[in-house]
Amino acid sequence: MAVRTLAKRIGVRFSGKFLELARRHMWRAESVPLLLRYLDIKPGQRIVDVGCGTGHLTRLVAQGLEGRGEVVGIDRNEQLLRQGRKLAREAGLQRLVSFREDDVTKMKLDDDFADRVICQTVMWTMRDPRDALREMIRICKPGGMVGTVEASTDSINIFYPDDPRLTELQRAYWKHEAKGFEKLEGFDRNVGYRIPRYLHQLGLKRVRLDAHVRAELDMDDRIPARDKLEMYRYLLYWAEREGGLSEREKETLKAGGMKESEMKEFATRYLRFLRNISKSINSVERSSLVNTRVYFIATGVKSVGWKPSRVKY
Repeated sequence: MAVRTLAKRIGVRFSGKFLELARRHMWRAESVPLLLRYLDIKPGQRIVDVGCGTGHLTRLVAQGLEGRGEVVGIDRNEQLLRQGRKLAREAGLQRLVSFREDDVTKMKLDDDFADRVICQTVMWTMRDPRDALREMIRICKPGGMVGTVEASTDSINIFYPDDPRLTELQRAYWKHEAKGFEKLEGFDRNVGYRIPRYLHQLGLKRVRLDAHVRAELDMDDRIPARDKLEMYRYLLYWAEREGGLSEREKETLKAGGMKESEMKEFATRYLRFLRNISKSINSVERSSLVNTRVYFIATGVKSVGWKPSRVKY
C-alpha cells in the first residue's frame, strides 16, 4: 500500500498539524448529529475508526456514545497516534477512546470485533480501496455497519472573488492533480462516487449513500477568523518554502496534463493571495472567499454468514 509514498509526494497534507487545521471545522456543530445518524452511532457500541490520523472522526463519534461504549482509532503512523491520544485527553474522552498502530489492510483485530467500522478520507489514498474495505467488513459484527466518508475532487470549488483567473486556475489544478495521481500512483481522487459499488461487490446489504456539503465563507463568523488565519499562515509558510508549488506537485500536475505556464501562473497568483489574506485577522474577516466541497457518506450492513468475496474485479 502506497500511503507512505503519497505522504512523501504531498507530505504537508499528512502532518498532524495540517490534518487538525483542515478538519477542525469539517463538521460544524449543527452537522455532527447528521453524521452520527448516517453512521447509526448509538451508546454502548464498539467502533473502529480506520486510518484515523489524529483522531478527528474518532472524537466526533465518541461524543455520540454518551459516555457508554468504545472507539478504537487505527493508523500506521505512530506520530499521528500520539497526537490523537493527546487531543482525546484534552477533550476528556480518554475513557472512551484508544489508539492502535496497525495496517488497515491487515488489522490485528478479531473477526466480528466491532459494531461500526468507519473511516474518513482514507480510501482515496489506496490503489484499490477494496483491500481495506474487505478488512473493515471482516472485523465488523454481523448486523453491524461499515461506513466511509470520502470526498471527490471534482466537487471542490474555491471562489477567489478578487481574482477570477485564480479561480479558473484552481479548478484546473484539481482536475490535473486528480489525473496525475491516477497516472503516477494509481489513486482515485473521485473515489467517493465508487464506494457504494465496492460495498455491494463485497457482499454488504442495505447499501446507502448520503452527502454532506462543506461550505465555508471566510467572513462567516461561525468559524473563528483566528482559525482561518492560522490555516492560511500555515499554507503560506509551505508555499513560500516551495515557491508556490513543490517539485512533487509539479510532477503530479504535469503528469495530469497541466501546462508549465499554467503552473507558474497559478503559483504566482496563489502566493499573492496567501500573502494578502495572511496579513491580519481583519484580512480574513473582510474576505468573501468561498470554499465548497461534497463529502459522500457510504454505508452498508454486514449480513450473518458473510464471507470474503471471491469475485475478480
